[in-house]
Amino acid sequence: MNNLNEKASGVLITINFEEKDGWHIATSPDLPGFILADPKFDEIIDDLPEAIRILYSSRHKVDCKVVSLKKDKDPNPWWALLPLSVIDSLVPAAA
Repeated sequence: MNNLNEKASGVLITINFEEKDGWHIATSPDLPGFILADPKFDEIIDDLPEAIRILYSSRHKVDCKVVSLKKDKDPNPWWALLPLSVIDSLVPAAA
């Protein structure tokens, strides 16, 4: 797993995709035990942010948001995990 202070910075999560017996499977070397499977690839992509957030938050006790770093419709294995404290520090308070 990335050796970063996740309470003060973000974490880059790699997702590996494969297809086996009609199922799309997502795993991550950065989140041991992470497996997400569905017969529809679009469902995997839709469910990834929440699944990553739940697993990471439960293991590290950090409230976070997960966003894809892909630029086009091509699947990209990179996802950024940002602690909410970091996001809050970057967003100006409402006037």
